Amino acid sequence: CNTYHSLEQRFSTWLLEMTQRCNTNKLQVTQEHVARVLGVHRPSVTYIAQELRDLKLIDYRRGRIIVTVREALKKHACMCYSEDRFETAGVLSTGSWDAGIKQ
Repeated sequence: CNTYHSLEQRFSTWLLEMTQRCNTNKLQVTQEHVARVLGVHRPSVTYIAQELRDLKLIDYRRGRIIVTVREALKKHACMCYSEDRFETAGVLSTGSWDAGIKQ
């Protein structure tokens, strides 16, 4: 994903995955942390976050990112989002890492 997709796609994918896993549209996370997770500089995350905010897909304040329009944000995510969600569905629902492994 890091090699083939833009930062906007990776950031959108990460937001969708985290809000799904945390079962909330509000994440208590800083842009600095997101930058570390995505392996980029914080100003790059700030720039993308502002673009997504201008599109009204997210909102953010210090230490908090809120996904406001999840379905529209999916259009900005990379294909990895739906693939990862499908492959980890067993893990998330059962709590067992073995459930997500294909035999």
